[in-house]
Order: sequence, then structure tokens, then C-alpha cells
Amino acid sequence: MPPRFLVLSGLLLVCLTNTANAEVFTFAGREIALDPPQGWCRLEESRPAEADKIALQRKIHGTANHLVMVYTPCDELAALRAGQRAEIGLLGGITIIQQDGAIRPAPGLSRASFLDQLVRSIPGLDINSVMQASRERALGPDARGPAYAVPVVRQDEFAAYLGSSAKIAVGDGREIVLNAVNAVTLLNGLPVGMSIAALGDISLDTLFAQQQRNAATLVAANLAYEPGWFGRLMGATGWMSAVRGALIGVIIALLCTIGMMGQKWWRARQAAGEK
Repeated sequence: MPPRFLVLSGLLLVCLTNTANAEVFTFAGREIALDPPQGWCRLEESRPAEADKIALQRKIHGTANHLVMVYTPCDELAALRAGQRAEIGLLGGITIIQQDGAIRPAPGLSRASFLDQLVRSIPGLDINSVMQASRERALGPDARGPAYAVPVVRQDEFAAYLGSSAKIAVGDGREIVLNAVNAVTLLNGLPVGMSIAALGDISLDTLFAQQQRNAATLVAANLAYEPGWFGRLMGATGWMSAVRGALIGVIIALLCTIGMMGQKWWRARQAAGEK
């Protein structure tokens, strides 16, 4: 049996078992199915404490990404709502990556071509400059934050993955490590980002493995909405703009997932009069 057939069969099985309840959204006239990873639950804007977290993420994303949802493991969210914990240790979200402030399909690109172009563009990008600009937009011109390590880039047939780490000082000479991985893929021609950040002892490799499973599930959930080969050939211009937009979007999404949990660090330093 051809390996390609086995991969597609596996995708269909994942789709039927894990994404039956995915919500269908319409962006730029195109339908896509989106849902948190299995075992994760969405934060709700109707709850003030959760609305604040969503609002901060939306502010940091700015015009680079359209934030669709923010989520955390269901047990952590239940404990947060019950007052049994003050902070979230794992946080993720899904965004639609915008081009020039608007949602547009990536014309003339297959998923494989889009991912190849995206990965080739990453090495020349100054990740910390992009993140600092977004941080200042969200928190003010005096905002400071930790430096991020050179990003680790991976790719498979489902998505491109960008991972990075930052160390945050918490006093007494101690540091907390923040790891984050953002997966970017093309669903029905729309660039979509899915991010996860972890505070503490969850390694970057663990997050990469989790995001690879999440991306495969997301692609499987959207097989019914994918255009055929003829649709992918329609429109041969604008692909470079789509890749550039995705590149900036993925960096900012990485900042959002790491920055959400690092904001307490910056506010404590600001209250102490440190810059």
C-alpha cells in the first residue's frame, strides 16, 4: 500500500475521531474548521478575568493576526475558574494571519509550496526586533521583556513550526524558562497559526511533538474544505505578500503566547522602578 495512501487514511481517522465537533468559521468567503487541541478548552470573553487575557493577546497581535480563540488545558481552566490557581501554566491560541491588515487567501500556492517559502524566509528575520515592536504597541513605549533564543525551525507535510525560549528573572537569582512553539499551515488557502506556550519544565521538544499532532488533526479536520488542484492554480500573483505576512504573523503569535505569561514579570519590574 503506498505510503501516501497510509498517511491520508491516518488523517481521515484522526478527523473522524478527534474533530467531529470543530466549529466552522468563514473568512474571506472561505470555510475552515477550527477547534482547540483535544483536552484543551477555550477562554471565554464573558468572564472578566479571561476577557483580560484575550484582550491583551488581541492587542499584541495588532493587525498582523486575527485572533480566533485562546485556550488552555481544561483542568487548568477549571482550577482557574474555581480560584484554585492564580495563573495558567500552558496557553495556546489560533489565529488567521493577515496581509496588510486584512484576511486574504494565499493565491496560487499549495500548502507544501507555502510552507517551503515560509521556512526559507525565517533565517534572515530579527525575531527580537519584531517582538519588541509588538510589546511596545501592547504595553507602552517603556515596555521591556526578555531576549528570545534563536528560533528552532521544523517542517513536515502539515505545517511549519517555529519554536523559541526565553528566561525570565523572578527574584533571588532564580529564572523561569518559557518555551513556545507556533505551527503555521494553509487551510483552504488561508494562512492559519496555532500556538502553545509553557511556563516551567515542559521542554521545547515536547511542545514540538504536541504541535505536530495538533497540526495533523487540524489539517484532517479541513480535508472537506480543501480546493482541488485546479483551485490551487487559480491566481498566480500575491504569493510573496502572503508569505511575508505569515512570517511576521508567526513571530508575533510566538510573542503572544510567551508574553502572556511573562507580563507579570514586566509589571513587577516596572513597579519596582526598573527599566
